[in-house]
Amino acid sequence: MEAFLVQCRVAPLNTWKKGEKKSQGASANKTSGVRFQVSDAEFSDLPTQISDALAFLQAHREWLTKLVSFPGVERVVADFGTESKPPYWASFVFEPSLLVALGEAGIALELSVYPSSESEAGYA
Repeated sequence: MEAFLVQCRVAPLNTWKKGEKKSQGASANKTSGVRFQVSDAEFSDLPTQISDALAFLQAHREWLTKLVSFPGVERVVADFGTESKPPYWASFVFEPSLLVALGEAGIALELSVYPSSESEAGYA
């Protein structure tokens, strides 16, 4: 991973190594990885996150393709984080252009959905 990051023009948000502990008393990491921030959009603003991610993919397609095929890289994932407000059902749409760009680059799509606080949603 370090060899790839040396040639990468985008600074990682954070990195971790297989076998190292996340924090004192925690179990060791099972994988090595790197995280890049591709959007400054609010957690609740999934449409802007998607738009920003597509722009990031288009701007950095060449090195993302290299990352996916770099020796030792097992998986590359685009993880979108958003929230679900009470009553906790949700529907999310991803534009075909984003799905095509991710697929062509060999990048998986992940959606992490977290419950918002009920007081924020007016259910307190």
